[in-house]
Amino acid sequence: MRSSNRGYILIEALIAVAGLLALMAILVSDQTVRMDQVQSGLRQIRAEACADAAVQQALAVISTTNAGLVTINDHWAQLGSAGAEEFDFPDGSSFREQVVAASSLINLNKATSAQMEQLPLDQDQVDSFLDWIQAGENARADGAKDSFYNGLPTPYNAKLGPLTTVNELTLINNWTAQTIYQSPTLSTILPLSTDTSGSVLPIAALLTVDSGSPLYSPTGTNLINLNTRTVSYRSLRTAGVNAFLANEIIERLPIANFLTLFSLRGITTAQKEILLNTVTFTTGTRAVGTVNLNTATLPVLESIPQVTPAIAASIVDQQSSGFQTLGQMATIGFSARQLDLVANQFSVGSDTWIVRAYGESGGVGDAVEAVVGFRSNHLEIISVNRLHTGGIPAWWGWDQATSTQQAGVTQ
Repeated sequence: MRSSNRGYILIEALIAVAGLLALMAILVSDQTVRMDQVQSGLRQIRAEACADAAVQQALAVISTTNAGLVTINDHWAQLGSAGAEEFDFPDGSSFREQVVAASSLINLNKATSAQMEQLPLDQDQVDSFLDWIQAGENARADGAKDSFYNGLPTPYNAKLGPLTTVNELTLINNWTAQTIYQSPTLSTILPLSTDTSGSVLPIAALLTVDSGSPLYSPTGTNLINLNTRTVSYRSLRTAGVNAFLANEIIERLPIANFLTLFSLRGITTAQKEILLNTVTFTTGTRAVGTVNLNTATLPVLESIPQVTPAIAASIVDQQSSGFQTLGQMATIGFSARQLDLVANQFSVGSDTWIVRAYGESGGVGDAVEAVVGFRSNHLEIISVNRLHTGGIPAWWGWDQATSTQQAGVTQ
């Protein structure tokens, strides 16, 4: 009996030890999982901090920019080599970045039907988009207004006003995330943007809702607003407008656009150049939606009615030396009528930039698009959007290969 009892005791002891070992294994496994979760969280925090550091570096560079004259030769345009340069920290984390002048893109809040139809979109998408941003309750033939959106399982109203983000397009009938952020499936005569391997980029690469230019010239002189009744004859003469035309302008105030201005008697090409450099028709604090001659790409330029492929190519060819004044657009191939129709849409300045930043730590990444701009002569961060794409967004079109340098050192 004693031998049998000893056996039972030994078995019970072994069972207890095995249980303790199993419990310890569970505790160790649980602790390992928790440690992995903590480490993953720390890597995410470091990745976000790296992306934020990239935004701050871009802010420092942009702050030195003359918003009245923005070109592809400026320091901001070289920063990060369009995402191909990696800035490394001693702990192994890093960031990549690219800065894009918002005025090099199509501003959705200023896009016309003719311009939207140049993009790889079908008529349903164009009509629904215009119905979304424009006032009124009567839908276009292929569009949608409140009567449609109110009938959805989760009802809501059309915006009937400007978009605040590009991603808001996904709320619009016939628009999906694939429409915006994946390579287009519809054909178009418009030459679309491509990445370094030649793959066509999503239309998100062409779009913004934030672009604009300041109401002063490249030299910092305030533009004369002709869309008021308070313009003085003297200010026009000081700007170089001849006496006859200055009187014509004063008599016709307020004037709403270049098309009306350039229809006045006594207008010459030389006077057009002077006026392009010195006047505006904006009653606000900035010219919203203007396209910068110095930074716009072929797809953006060719989307603008009256801008032919030859004129778009001529503009791009001159970007390396840069347009020093808006008046120079009168010499790049526009007919008189074409110039009259499109002059309002262009600038040589930009008051807003999009900073694309990707931070990485231990295989964990964080992609950010920050909109920064001069408002009331002060540079500020207007919005920050963490994209949650699981990697570098496709529409950025970045090269996979990178060069490296120490973080905090710019060229």
